[in-house]
Amino acid sequence: MTDPQLQCEPLEDGSYSMSTGSYDGTVTVTLSLAGAAELTDGRLTDDQATARATLRYLLSHQGAADLPEFIDIGDVLAAYDDAADEISKLA
Repeated sequence: MTDPQLQCEPLEDGSYSMSTGSYDGTVTVTLSLAGAAELTDGRLTDDQATARATLRYLLSHQGAADLPEFIDIGDVLAAYDDAADEISKLA
């Protein structure tokens, strides 16, 4: 499933430039999925579907304007106990 309001551009080394709208305009963050498969025993992978799902998951917890400029999948998994399962459902 793709979200037309969520732009995803692959970068190097398992990172993605992600853009979405917020009440302040467009928000762009860099999302690193490097190591996602290892951290989740293969439930998450380094691909655009997982990048989009991860950002949708984060946006269900906070507004786009509140996201940090750089997001690492390891930090997401550490912050939310259900992150791997919920992100895999969204991918």
